[in-house]
Amino acid sequence: MATTPAPDTTTAPPCWDCPIPPPQGVPTGDELAAIASDAAHRASELLHMHESADPPWASSPDEPAPGPLDPVTDLVRLLRHTSDKGTIEIAATRAGLRTGQLRTLRAAFAFHGEAGVRAVLHCAEVDPSTLEHAARQLASVRSHTRTPLHCEHNRITDLDAGIQLRLVNDTWYPFTRTPQNGWAPARGAAQLPTAAYSAARLATRSRSA
Repeated sequence: MATTPAPDTTTAPPCWDCPIPPPQGVPTGDELAAIASDAAHRASELLHMHESADPPWASSPDEPAPGPLDPVTDLVRLLRHTSDKGTIEIAATRAGLRTGQLRTLRAAFAFHGEAGVRAVLHCAEVDPSTLEHAARQLASVRSHTRTPLHCEHNRITDLDAGIQLRLVNDTWYPFTRTPQNGWAPARGAAQLPTAAYSAARLATRSRSA
């Protein structure tokens, strides 16, 4: 009568005897401590929100509670107090960003928090009539009204002045043109496009002074 041979257990040692190489790019002890501290801080904030009788999103019953951050925005938030260039460069590399891109996102977070980062990252579609109405309002603050504004997606661009406004959740975020023909966030986000435009113009003048 044929019998089934027993499995050969001598060719390879048990898995617990096999050394497992550490994964590449593991966090250092200081990084783990920072992550743990940040997690504790966020947990405390969430606890206070739930205990509060009037949480931040309760002002509008139709508005949903804020959702989780996307990975890039969360990275920028984690680095908000970091000044070490090496840490910033490593973080940019791991996130697939150039150091200059991460620097722009950090500036946006410093000016306007998570919403500022979204204004940099996301290009949303807005009702064209909303942009047209805002463009008409900007005629009162522009110094050269003959040059037409460029309206596309959620953005109004004044190429001659080097100013761009981006609409995110009913707020206009000002940007100014960089020497590399990119766009840098500026302080002064506002619900009125004229106020955001004035803030961008002030930032442009301060940079060139």
